Amino acid sequence: RSMVWKAGLSVGLRELRFRLNPRSPQAAGLTAFIENNYKFLKALNPNLKFLVREYPDADFEPVVEADLPGPGAKELATGVSNMSEAQILELIKGYADKGHALGIETRSNLKDIV
Repeated sequence: RSMVWKAGLSVGLRELRFRLNPRSPQAAGLTAFIENNYKFLKALNPNLKFLVREYPDADFEPVVEADLPGPGAKELATGVSNMSEAQILELIKGYADKGHALGIETRSNLKDIV
């Protein structure tokens, strides 16, 4: 059951962005999340944009941002200083849930064949 929402990220989200200084201790959870989940989530959602922006010389709070699809689309952003990998995964799940709540559905442009 926990993998179902991961496979549907591209339905509820248009883009995920991660901004961090990978050397910063407060970005350790986000760094671990990217290292341990990026390939798997990208394989499940090949059309979802995953953008990782590393700023090795900057000192700022690591951030996870998401764009929700559809009319009235909006951007969500959350500072993730000192959050664990599991907390970041829950945050992204929450973003995807908000996207799904907008009633966004993926549909084929082809008509059903009866």
